[in-house]
Amino acid sequence: MNTLNKLCDYGCEQEALYQFKNGRWCCSESSNSCNAVCEKRSKSLKGTRIGKDNPFYGMKHTEEHKEKLKINMLGSKNPCYRKNYTKEERELMSKLVSAAWEDKNLRTEARKRGMKNFQDERYLEKFIKGCCDKPNKHEKFLIGYLSRLNLSFKYIGNFKKWIGGKNPDFIDEKNRKIVEYFGRYWHPPEDEIDRISHFKNMVIKL
Repeated sequence: MNTLNKLCDYGCEQEALYQFKNGRWCCSESSNSCNAVCEKRSKSLKGTRIGKDNPFYGMKHTEEHKEKLKINMLGSKNPCYRKNYTKEERELMSKLVSAAWEDKNLRTEARKRGMKNFQDERYLEKFIKGCCDKPNKHEKFLIGYLSRLNLSFKYIGNFKKWIGGKNPDFIDEKNRKIVEYFGRYWHPPEDEIDRISHFKNMVIKL
């Protein structure tokens, strides 16, 4: 136990909590879990295992092996099981994700993968099971609003209908029109342009 208020010897500048047999102090039970060590390792490996340089290049896991990997990470076997992240760790993870998501190429690739996945029935079934309750409070407001206007829009935002790999919120099938609610928390401005373009290509009016 650290009673000297020492900092981690591995460079993360966090309070040291564990002393190893080699006499060094660390913020984590394993030096491999220290943020500074992880960052150095990530930088040293970056770009070294891309394409044919990756030993797994061209290979695929069998369905049986995927299931074994899944089972081995369930519950208490998962290294993150009941882990309470510190405020600093949560802020660091948030910054890393935000910085990565600013890459337009990454967002484009993510959208392409999403559209492909949402046309796969097995993936769709798993996705729906893991999602929160639908409709949300904003969609409920729109359901009531459209009903009071006597418009023939039907709510399908609970994944009842997919159009080219995307699930709109409301649809008027007779007039081939849809209504979308773009919440700013989940949908950046470019999402609106992307979805309008997508549904127009499907000959649907938005």
